[in-house]
Amino acid sequence: MKSFLPLCILLILFLHGSLYAADINTVRQLYNTGQYEKCAEAANEGPLGTIGEERGLLLVKSLMARGKYHEASIEAEMALLSQPRSLRLLMIGYKSYLYNNKYTDASEKLSRIYRYASTYDISSWSAGDLVALGEAMLLQGSEPRIVLGELYNRALSLDEDCRDAYLASGQLALDKQDYELASEQYRKGIEKFGDDPDMYYGLALAFYNSDRQKMIEALDKALSLNPNHAPSLLLMAEHQLDCENNNGAENYLEQISKVNFWNPEVWAFRSVLAYLKNDITALQQAHTNALKYYSKNPKVDHIIGKKLSMKYHFKDSAQYQLQALALDGDYEPAKLQLAQDFLRLGREEEGWELAEEVYNADKYNVMAYNLVSLSDHLATFTTIESGNFIVRMDPREAIEYGDEVIDLLKRAERELTRKYGAELENKIIIEYFPDQQDFAVRTFGEPGGDGFLGVCFGNVITANSPKPEIPANWQSTLWHEFTHVVTLNITNNKMPRWLSTYMGSENDSYVS
Repeated sequence: MKSFLPLCILLILFLHGSLYAADINTVRQLYNTGQYEKCAEAANEGPLGTIGEERGLLLVKSLMARGKYHEASIEAEMALLSQPRSLRLLMIGYKSYLYNNKYTDASEKLSRIYRYASTYDISSWSAGDLVALGEAMLLQGSEPRIVLGELYNRALSLDEDCRDAYLASGQLALDKQDYELASEQYRKGIEKFGDDPDMYYGLALAFYNSDRQKMIEALDKALSLNPNHAPSLLLMAEHQLDCENNNGAENYLEQISKVNFWNPEVWAFRSVLAYLKNDITALQQAHTNALKYYSKNPKVDHIIGKKLSMKYHFKDSAQYQLQALALDGDYEPAKLQLAQDFLRLGREEEGWELAEEVYNADKYNVMAYNLVSLSDHLATFTTIESGNFIVRMDPREAIEYGDEVIDLLKRAERELTRKYGAELENKIIIEYFPDQQDFAVRTFGEPGGDGFLGVCFGNVITANSPKPEIPANWQSTLWHEFTHVVTLNITNNKMPRWLSTYMGSENDSYVS
């Protein structure tokens, strides 16, 4: 009887821990509502086994959400001791090692995923593991459509309640600029998981380029569910930055910092804010902080450059994209942004080559497809070169008013360069598009842009061809855009857009 007592005590303690541990739905709810510290504590109390895999995932994600990257990698390894073939745990372990600058250990996790995929019959795998395999394959450059069809869609057919599959397929669509598919996937996810902030955040991203009001509505919902949801707070900060409300952007960044001081994207956006203030010391420190725990993270420099590009600092954006590609030569977002920066700088041959390189490697990328298609169309245009100007137009339109375009540009050059004491050193490229969607792709990288007559990037002007149904004077529009050429060249593209626009409007009166 005495020898049996210790066993009874151990059994009681084990049952006590199992019975009184928070159930997995409670742990998940703690994570979804942003109570990351409580989530980690609750996840640590649970048993091993199948539920233990989910607890391990939530524990590691909670630690990473708080910037506890070292602890996250340790817990990932501990979870893998009980679930060594869990592809989901291997993927979260891979991510945790990246944020510890342990790239060899991270690669080992991916290698194990590939080894399991080639060794075991995936027909018996769980839906979650199929999604994890898809994520790993995308990292190795697998065809996105195959991953979407053979793994993500297969996961949903296997388990229509697989949350990871909705999120992964939505993210894949976003990455390829297929915003319609992305919004469709996230809406389906919301129908299944109405209290999931990640789903609303994904839906917000799908509307970022087309409908900011719908984006805000989705973000409001995400943040009502989880006030500490870093991706949603970051997107709100980005929106404020786009609206030139820099203080508002910093307020959102500060909210994230209170939870995770070392969030790399927070420091990337702070790098942008420091750049705009011309605070070189703060810029360098923010950039260093952004790469502290993941020094090879190409997303940091890509974010900085992309936001600078939106502020018309194309040269500096291109430099940041090159830095991102130095860290990861296959990072597709940086290649596409660099292609657009080159095109806006007038470095057209390099820009078109990069766009074609992305398209050849990834036929699913919508932006790359649009740019390559536009390049083919531009090859049919007539090119008129005269003095400092290179004008490209539809052949028929070139015959109708091409000479008038050149005459107006030369007059604008004489009068405006004299007025502002400017000297233009580079050729100025002007492209007229009969098709508004071609104009939008050349200007913004994607269809849309209704209401724009023309846009100036510095030494490149893109414009819609004059149309009878649009009551606008093409001569006034061209004069206006050439004013931007002069003012942006004088200020090295650092002139506030509102002031440049005002000066352009002021000079419209020169057209007779």
